[in-house]
Amino acid sequence: AQSIADAAAEAQRLAISAAMRGCAESFQENRMGQAMAAQKQIGEGLQALLDILSGRRQQELSRLMNKLEQAQAELGELAERQQTVHRQFAAAAVLPAAAQRKELQRLAGVQTGVGKLAEQMGRRLERLDAQRPAAEIARAGEQMLRASGAAVAGDAAESRSASAAAARHLQAAQAELAV
Repeated sequence: AQSIADAAAEAQRLAISAAMRGCAESFQENRMGQAMAAQKQIGEGLQALLDILSGRRQQELSRLMNKLEQAQAELGELAERQQTVHRQFAAAAVLPAAAQRKELQRLAGVQTGVGKLAEQMGRRLERLDAQRPAAEIARAGEQMLRASGAAVAGDAAESRSASAAAARHLQAAQAELAV
């Protein structure tokens, strides 16, 4: 929106509209020398407007690339957190029953927290128009919910399996975002 406003202000400053009307009058009155000079001036003014608009686009693309790079770094951190949760689910599977139940309850809360972070990351990537990585993150979030639910139910094997699937989807999202 700002680039359009800048271009409009430049068009007014250069008086392109008035120059176009003057050029048309010169052609009608058969003053070809004046019309050709005015036409050249109009072309230069329009090129200046195009430069303003394309310069803004370059800035927007640069800003988008920075945001995608930042999202890629944060996705890496999220994937590492998920790997940690997965390792903890695997470790909980070999604990005695009472300790396992307690650890699974704790891990259910941790997994839910990581799932919320994944949901936020997915929405952010959708806003950045990175649809395929966002879809992978959504699938990871579904698996995180499954792992959390299984942990609450006391099913260590299902929790471990779902957390591993979530980690794979996060890795796939990382691969998609890197492309």
